[in-house]
Amino acid sequence: MAKRLAALDVQRGLIMMLMALDHVVAFVYRYHPSEVWAGAWTRYTAWQPFVTRLVTHLCAPGFFLLMGCGVALLLESRIEQGWSDSEARRFLCKRGLLLLLLNQLIENRAWTLGFRYSEAAPPAIPDGPWPGPSGPMVLVFSVLSGLGMALILSSLLLRLRTRYLAIVATLVIVASAILTPGPAHLRDSYGLALRLLFLPGHSGTGFVLYPIIPWSGVALWGIVLGRQLHAHAAPVLRKLPWLGLAMVLSALTLRAVGGPGNLRLPRDSSVIEFFNLIKYPPSLVFLLLFVGTNLLLLSLWNRIADKLPRVSQILSTFGQVPLFYYLLHLFLFCGIGSLFFRKGASLPVTYLVWLLGLIPLYFACRAYQRFKSQTPVDSLWRFF
Repeated sequence: MAKRLAALDVQRGLIMMLMALDHVVAFVYRYHPSEVWAGAWTRYTAWQPFVTRLVTHLCAPGFFLLMGCGVALLLESRIEQGWSDSEARRFLCKRGLLLLLLNQLIENRAWTLGFRYSEAAPPAIPDGPWPGPSGPMVLVFSVLSGLGMALILSSLLLRLRTRYLAIVATLVIVASAILTPGPAHLRDSYGLALRLLFLPGHSGTGFVLYPIIPWSGVALWGIVLGRQLHAHAAPVLRKLPWLGLAMVLSALTLRAVGGPGNLRLPRDSSVIEFFNLIKYPPSLVFLLLFVGTNLLLLSLWNRIADKLPRVSQILSTFGQVPLFYYLLHLFLFCGIGSLFFRKGASLPVTYLVWLLGLIPLYFACRAYQRFKSQTPVDSLWRFF
């Protein structure tokens, strides 16, 4: 059990570090790519920014998958201690609502601060507009809202047997692939409820990045994985690399043949365009490729984490306090960008800022982890 949990923490820590790189690009490099079902879709002219974006695509699928897995493992242990279904449901709902509130009250303030003082020229690579009528963004539903909504939905499905939960998760993901309209509907007006449900874009004063469908499907699959790890850890861990490899190969095949699962096809025959996948909402190809890669990495960490104790310890420190790290890193890097890089910086400088910024983040996370370990098991501080 300890090794399995260690691998989960290490993998979570890795994607937290990569996520910081993606956000440093926005705050310091002063440009952020877009991969949307209609309109904004970055066309790259160089490998360096594309590879930077590509590796950070591991983050969102990894967050939802590992959150679901962690929830399942936690609830299984609590149920063994006597928790009822209603207690488990309240636990998830409270934390889901907290994420929704943190998104609107705290996280969005960091993004506003980070972009308010930008003096960078308009991006040299036009992405196009985001779907829906443009306007002021009062409510922005980012990844924290997506995670929160997925937790709330999961709380309603806890009584489902694992096989039925897997079916629901798959149907949710497939439904998004089928129901997402084509790029011709870029300027169609959709209500906020529909945006939150499955279609990113503007709606009045609301702006949705991470709708509940299909991201909740990834979280539900994480719960399936967590339940299986709890019941049959050794055989499941042996199968993980094969499952991850099958998902990656399926993604590459679907991308090569085109059609359903892509949302938007490559605009030319380059390798960059082949891997320039739609993230908002995530296409089936996107999820297969990056969930599969997360499973491969999780399996790898399970094998080698003990052989790299220092690396594993650093990554685990980030991975054990994900919400604390998330909020702290946003304000750290948006502050650095606003103070020192209002006109932007080169990509090498951006990487240097990222690496140097990880140092105070590590010590802050280590201190918070020590504090967190001393709080009661049901303390809200442990959620961070």
